[in-house]
Amino acid sequence: MARPRFHALTSLAGAALAYRRWGPGAALGLVAGGLLVDLDHLADFAWVSRRGRRTEFLAPLHAWELVAAGTALALWLRRRRHAAAFEAAPKAAPGEETLAPDAADGEPPPGHRPGGGEGVLLGLVAGLVLHLVQDVIANRPRHAGVYSILYRVRHGFDRDRIGWEDHTSFHEWSGNPWYTWI
Repeated sequence: MARPRFHALTSLAGAALAYRRWGPGAALGLVAGGLLVDLDHLADFAWVSRRGRRTEFLAPLHAWELVAAGTALALWLRRRRHAAAFEAAPKAAPGEETLAPDAADGEPPPGHRPGGGEGVLLGLVAGLVLHLVQDVIANRPRHAGVYSILYRVRHGFDRDRIGWEDHTSFHEWSGNPWYTWI
């Protein structure tokens, strides 16, 4: 099982790279995305405790759909920010060359670092991707779709139907004290 301490190691390494590439907001977002996603296991813990059986896998934040939605939102924010930079650039008189960025190329001006929500969102998405890939590698589900909300909904969140049937110790951690989960 991929434990939070291993997610912390990969998230911190990724955050160092994100800091250099996208700035401090992205580094913070990457650590949050790589670690805080496991808080959704509290929903599983509550569900298992309430129902008294370990046959469902909810984990609402462990979802490829969140990666897709976050990526789409980051691209939209990037495009919006780039368009604003284009609009704010000085306009050249007719016949003169301009130094304004070309809005059609879709690339930010040189030296551009994502700011505000864009950087944090990029980090969150990168952290979630790192987390999910590590979970797929370490937990070895039968199908990577186990980390898709739509896949789990389609299979009624039933652990055996979504790809955990070979994991006899599934959710065993939920019966242990919380401090042993780390």
